[in-house]
Amino acid sequence: MEMSQPFFSSRKWIKVWINEWREGTLRWQATDSQRAFWIDLLTLAGRSRYPGIVCAGMDSDKTVGYPAAFLAPNSGITAESVQATLDLFVSKNMVSYSTSKSAQGDTLYAVTITNWKKYQSDYDANRMYQRNYRARKKASSGSTDRLTSQLDARKTLDLEVDLEKEKETHKERDFATPAFERFWQAYPMKLDRPEAIRAWHHIGFADKSIELILAGLEIWKASERWQEERYILSPTKFLRNRRWEATPPRKAETKHEQGRRKTKEAIERIKRQNH
Repeated sequence: MEMSQPFFSSRKWIKVWINEWREGTLRWQATDSQRAFWIDLLTLAGRSRYPGIVCAGMDSDKTVGYPAAFLAPNSGITAESVQATLDLFVSKNMVSYSTSKSAQGDTLYAVTITNWKKYQSDYDANRMYQRNYRARKKASSGSTDRLTSQLDARKTLDLEVDLEKEKETHKERDFATPAFERFWQAYPMKLDRPEAIRAWHHIGFADKSIELILAGLEIWKASERWQEERYILSPTKFLRNRRWEATPPRKAETKHEQGRRKTKEAIERIKRQNH
């Protein structure tokens, strides 16, 4: 079975068509337990690291499936009837599957949902529509002048461009680019690398701006605040908040340092008064 790159998504839900679910042929050709098993498969495919594929992972170029007991723990389908149910779904072009054997001799099933994309939401398209609607409404409200309207139109275009970039980052990417490796080697705190990779891809233009990001990072590394490890941000937070564009704040004084500074100022003030 051909596998795609691992993919991590923050959306953990799927679409189900009401009419087809209530009145489709599956309702009359499958038992209640088999229909519950179908929903279990869809949710497992939505949770999978490989979009639309229910499997435990990869061993070289082969999928590693799950035992029957894992696939249907609550649906009423028994381990003995899993394969028969999968064969029913195959006949209706709902799934394809492969089997293998575990070290203990159990049959493992790797299941691919047919036409997986149709079970995903139109989240990106709806969000772009809502953004454009708000921008158009603001531009035509009459309370903004011509310059503001032009700026709003430009923001609308920027939102569309950002959305296209964001859609790119939702593709099946979980790899470190050469530019990210340069950032990672330069960063003083090696923490949560997978999360940092995702934050890097989420920026969209990070690879093209690597020199700018590294230059900003060097400013933070030389700052007074980052001389203490406890003040160094995680690489993920640094990227998500685009801190390379910000000026590092001065290190906050401790209560002890504040007391010493105030005492010193008081002594200097008394000396000036005596002279």
